[in-house]
Amino acid sequence: MKAGLAFGIALAMAAPFAVQGQDSMGMTKGTLENLGEDTYGWRVGTARSLIVVGEDGVLYVDPISPRVAKDGLAAVRTITDKPIKYVVYSHQHWDHILGAKVFKDEGATIVSHVACLKHFYRHPHPDLVLPDMTIESGDTLSLGNRDVQMLYFGPNHGDCLVVPWIKHLGMPFVVDLVTPGFIGIGLMPDYDPGEWVRSLKEIERLPFEQFIAGHATAISPKSVLAERRMFLEDIMAIVKREHDAGTPMDEVAAKIDLPQYKHLAGYGTSFPDFVKRLYTYYNIGW
Repeated sequence: MKAGLAFGIALAMAAPFAVQGQDSMGMTKGTLENLGEDTYGWRVGTARSLIVVGEDGVLYVDPISPRVAKDGLAAVRTITDKPIKYVVYSHQHWDHILGAKVFKDEGATIVSHVACLKHFYRHPHPDLVLPDMTIESGDTLSLGNRDVQMLYFGPNHGDCLVVPWIKHLGMPFVVDLVTPGFIGIGLMPDYDPGEWVRSLKEIERLPFEQFIAGHATAISPKSVLAERRMFLEDIMAIVKREHDAGTPMDEVAAKIDLPQYKHLAGYGTSFPDFVKRLYTYYNIGW
């Protein structure tokens, strides 16, 4: 892979476009963020869609919901009148992919990793548009003068998550594997903690200094991604140690002391949920 490193983009700058409304998740305001060189974020609440504008059209990652997608399309139209060429689903979870009909009606090609299809057929939703096109790791979507390469790291947060590599910025768009400023792991049943750590290590080896996140802060240094990986490794080690020692699951959270992560939202209060998820992970022999 050849990609130049992006320099000088320290913070996302909000463009003067915002809408009022409320989607099914209770989100009330959207902001268009200028991320540099024909690349934008459409942020509603803590969630972010990615927008890349090229000479042949627009690539839009994660419609999120019908309300967010409708307002996101309006935001795109403040930037360009070029056609919406591709809408990419980062993975299979509904909180990122509903609402693509807004763009489908504009002629967009809906895209996902091939491994997502089984989830879409197994878990249909009235606001879920099935993809027109499936991709595998390394496939590139071209906008003429802008290319976005879809990287796949196997199972992690689900089993079909792609990491779009924005070639002209030399940055990845990382959804859900890391949330800057937050600890969050949760009880979600289809993520694999060990594979999550492996995936983050592989992403860290890519040639970038900053990344764009699907939640919270728009642009963060690679060290933030590494911090998420180290936290996972540290808390997994504690839970495994206590599991193997026979400590009852409900007593493990009180034994977790990781002061290096106290600045992250969710420290302490999230530990009981993490323990349940990880204790079960070790209890079934993973």
